[in-house]
This record gives sequence, C-alpha cells and structure tokens, in this order.
Amino acid sequence: MPPSPVHRLPRALPARRAALWRLASIAALSAVPAGARAATDPFVTWMQMLHDQWAVPAYEALDRSAAGLVAVLEAAMAAGGQPTPAQLKESQALWLQAMLSWRRLEALQMGPTLARRSSKAIDFWPTRPKVIQQAATVTATAPMTGPAANDAMERWGTAVRGLPALEWLLFPAGTEPQAPVLRSPALCRYTLRIAMALKEEVGLLLAGWRTEAERWRSATPPDVPAAKKLILNLLVGSVELLRGKKLEKAARAQALQVPGQRDALENFDSMRTRHTREFLLAHVDGVAQLLLGQTPGLAYTQGGPRWGLDDVLAEQGLAKPHGPALRRAVTAVRQSIAALPVDAATWTPARIAAPVKALVALRAVIDPPIATAWKVTIEFTDADGD
Repeated sequence: MPPSPVHRLPRALPARRAALWRLASIAALSAVPAGARAATDPFVTWMQMLHDQWAVPAYEALDRSAAGLVAVLEAAMAAGGQPTPAQLKESQALWLQAMLSWRRLEALQMGPTLARRSSKAIDFWPTRPKVIQQAATVTATAPMTGPAANDAMERWGTAVRGLPALEWLLFPAGTEPQAPVLRSPALCRYTLRIAMALKEEVGLLLAGWRTEAERWRSATPPDVPAAKKLILNLLVGSVELLRGKKLEKAARAQALQVPGQRDALENFDSMRTRHTREFLLAHVDGVAQLLLGQTPGLAYTQGGPRWGLDDVLAEQGLAKPHGPALRRAVTAVRQSIAALPVDAATWTPARIAAPVKALVALRAVIDPPIATAWKVTIEFTDADGD
C-alpha cells in the first residue's frame, strides 16, 4: 500500500497556517484506520477534529456541570430541602458553567442534538415563572425517578425545564430577597427534578456525539456531501438565531413593552442574571471556533478544533477569496456584541443595530460564496432565527 498522502500547501499561505496544517494532518491521520487514510479528504479531517477536539470535550464539560448540580441539590434535599448559602453559591456557579458550555455548543446543533431536538429540552425560552411554580406544586409528591416521575412531568412539556428554568430558580432578581429555590422544599425538590432531567439529556447527547466521532474516524465515514450541506445550513442558522431571535426580536419586544404588563424576563435571554452579553459572546465564540479553528492571537478560538472551515477551504484551494473574509466578519461580530452595555434592559433596536449588521455581513460571507463553492443549497433549519 502506498504511503498516505499529506495535503499539499499552497506556497502563498502564511507560516502559521502551514504549521497548523502539518500538525493537524499528523493528528488526524494517526486517528484514522490505515485502510481509510488514502480516502480522507480535508472535510473528513475537519469533521474528525470537530468531534474529537470541540464537541465531545464540550459535552463532557456540560455533563460534569449537570452532574455536579444534581449532587449539590441532592445534598440539599437530604438535609431538608433548604440549600445552605454555600450550596446555593455552588449551584449558581455550576449553572453558569453549564450555560456557557451550552451556549458555545449551540453554535452547531447537529448530530444527536438535532435528531433529539435537544435545544427545546435544554434551553426552552422565554422563561415562564408562573408555570414553573405550578409544576413544582403539582409534582411535589411525585417520585423523582422512573415512569411515574416521567408521567408527572409529561403534562408540563419543555416550558418548565432546562437551563432557563434553573436560572429562575437559582438566582434572585430585582427586589427579590432570595432565590426562589430557597422559598420552600417543594421548589428545591423541583429544582433537583429539572437538574436530573438535564443530566439525563446531556448524558444521551454525550453518548451520541461519541458514537458520531467513531463514525467519522471509521473506514467508511458518513456521507460527505450531505454533511457539507447540513453543517453549512446549521452554521447559517446559528448566525440567524443570534440576529433574529436573540437580538432583533428581543429588542422589538422590549421597545413595545408596557411597564407592569409584561415580564421583562421574556425579552432578552438571561436578563435575570445579567449575563445576556456574556452568553451571546459564548455563542459567537462557538461559531468563531468552527469557522476559524485555533487561531494564534484570537484567544476565543482556542477552545475549538485545530482546523476551522477556513482551513478546509484553504486545503481545497479556496482560501484566498474566503478565509480572510471569514476572519474579518467574525471579528466584527464579536467586537460589536462586546461593545453592548452589560445591562440588556438598555438594549434598544438602535443599540443592537451594529451587531445585527455585522451578523448579516457574516452570513453574506458564507451564503452564497461558500455555499456556491461547495454546491450547497442553504435552507432554513431548526436552528434559524424563526
């Protein structure tokens, strides 16, 4: 069998790209069975890195946070259903870690995350406090595990689960003297119930992503053309989610809000904890990591796969028209969101105009130029801004 080919680098590419590609090619080729190496193309190499170096580690981090939260809340319930100040603080820190992990993963909801429609179970939003309190009361005496526990939650659907519901339970806001989880053992028990459901869902996702990683490392990886179409559509949908639901729609709702008639929590995401901007940036960082890979000088890309989409394009001889444009567009999005005030209550349609414009420009760099180069049709997906 002839030796495995190493991707040839165009002469004009910068030294940092050449170094990254050499290291990435070595790492990727060593992970692929010998019989499959000759068939490996740049996209397959990228998908291997995306799973092994980005998705699986991030889902592992999310799984640890969810498991830690369950453990803390179980200890609080065992002691009477009243978390101590230390337990509350730890629960809040674990929630923050979990949400940051999820927001980054939200950038690409493919594989088992898309198949299970997990975003609705993990991240139902806007938060509905009245329904959460009703569910806590009705399920207070229901078993915590098994079919009876599932039946007790079935009538409530996803509106009273996931990370936003946990945020409402674990954090006080405004003039509230304490976090809702401290109000009664029933609310503490319900917080644990949600955390357990989160842990179960994340565990299933982690197992699914590990299985997908094995498929991409196998001698017969998944259908590359179909995967190209899916991932490009999902990345465009991720950009649209940021622009549409999380910025434009929220700003319009806030501008039309009549004081006293609508809960401000229903506008921008995570206003209760005042982490709206931080979580938007985590989502943007996930997009940046997938588009740019680990880029020296850009700290927010270091948690990503070694290669980004721009590296794949470079390997395919498409770097000149696309790579620099991707980097400029991503940087503009991140800078414009970082420039927003911390308090999302001050975000008017005029104030969010700059990041919206930057997100439109980022999409324009992907669709149609890259979509056309790959012969991919961009369609709306479950991850879009509708």
